[in-house]
Amino acid sequence: MHDYTPGTGIKDNAQLATWLGIIAFTFFFGTFVAANVYLRGWSPEVFNVDFAGKAGDLPYLNTLILLGSAVLALIAGQAFRKRMNGAFIVTLALATLLALAYAVLGGQLVLEMAGLGKAVWTAYLTVYGLHWLLGLFNFILLAVALVFAFAGKEQALKRLVPTGMSVWLYTAITGLAIFVITDVVTVEAFAEWCGTKLTAGFGK
Repeated sequence: MHDYTPGTGIKDNAQLATWLGIIAFTFFFGTFVAANVYLRGWSPEVFNVDFAGKAGDLPYLNTLILLGSAVLALIAGQAFRKRMNGAFIVTLALATLLALAYAVLGGQLVLEMAGLGKAVWTAYLTVYGLHWLLGLFNFILLAVALVFAFAGKEQALKRLVPTGMSVWLYTAITGLAIFVITDVVTVEAFAEWCGTKLTAGFGK
């Protein structure tokens, strides 16, 4: 008789705990996102905020950082799986820098929101404050993995990378989702912003 019970140990327990934590956080976090959507639909003249006119490039820059972090996390995970240590360390280091940038700029965005009045506190601040905490945790996991990589702690990385990968990608996906769902950044506006910046860069 075959035993189909999942294996036990630090790695499997950590993966299970990570996914349970992500599921729990999603339900909790989703409540505030749903409240944002409801409030903007219920009273758009009060709760809809033109962040493009108030926060400038910051929401678009944060979106670009999140896209970059997701791509780098995927590349780092593939490099680790294929035992390409050099590529893994380089992409992991870049992903860690982007995660740090997101934590810093995300905190700045929360501060910008806090200065826009009570309507923004009610509809937006909790959503972006929680995601900022998630982004900070994401950076810590990446930084720990990078320290392990430089120290050559392969066994520790075998436990950390599979569980950390879930958090890294979840942070990027949820960040992009809330930017779009809460109407802080639209896909069209983001594409136009990127095109403007690229054109300006090539024109210099």
